[in-house]
Amino acid sequence: LQSTAAATRSNDVFLLNTATLDASTREVAAPDAGRPPRPLRQPAQLAINLDQDAEEGVVGSVVAMDLRNHGSSPRHPDCSIQSMTRDLAHTLRHLNLPPSTTILGHSMGGKVAMNLAIQEPNIFDRMIIADVAPVKHDTRSEFTPYIEAMKALDLTPGNPENHISNFTRTDLEQKLKLAIPSEGVRHFLLSNLIIFDKQWAWAMNLDAIEVWLDDIGFMPEEMASKSSMKEAVFIMGERSSYGDPVNNPIIHKYFPAADIRVIKGAGHWLHAEQ
Repeated sequence: LQSTAAATRSNDVFLLNTATLDASTREVAAPDAGRPPRPLRQPAQLAINLDQDAEEGVVGSVVAMDLRNHGSSPRHPDCSIQSMTRDLAHTLRHLNLPPSTTILGHSMGGKVAMNLAIQEPNIFDRMIIADVAPVKHDTRSEFTPYIEAMKALDLTPGNPENHISNFTRTDLEQKLKLAIPSEGVRHFLLSNLIIFDKQWAWAMNLDAIEVWLDDIGFMPEEMASKSSMKEAVFIMGERSSYGDPVNNPIIHKYFPAADIRVIKGAGHWLHAEQ
């Protein structure tokens, strides 16, 4: 969610995600070492909205992909932007998607999409970047409290105390309430909560993500001194630090054709808050 998505000129949508998805037409997890994509499990609001749009003819078919260490995609100690960019390129080719595909990415997924636009601009057409900019960001300070709150629930696999009969999803949300007072943010984070073997579990590798938070906050060296004329729309939250107009010249440095829009009253989690 931190996420990413893609669509064709015929309005097909490919969604890269950092939350667990259950999107409409095709669902894939990032393949590794020849492993075929696997179905995803749980719904995330952005995928649901795109699915409804597809049914109403607003967009075409939707393909949702979890980035590594999220959802049903493989777990790996390397959670760098560059590695996830390679995953995305591999998946686009694996699915034989046309170069008319558009990528939609939120937060970390947006950085992956931007990086791919610089490195391999010919394998997709347009991109929509949701509340992230090609700037250095203190990701560790911003996201560590969320990761610590999620880890504090101690949903360790095999722990009998995590049996679904012992507490409900609402109980888990209440435990997060003190550390994460925003209801919208709590609900978004809880979209990563799954039931596995009758136990509650997080559908993400929190340890690997925590280790790589600093890398996620930087733009990869591969983007340095480069730019792309790719058609792009940047959708920012008014209350998000990424939405600060001071970032606009930096966005246009990398993507001169970018159209920058702001959603009033929204923070970083646009699709959860507005």
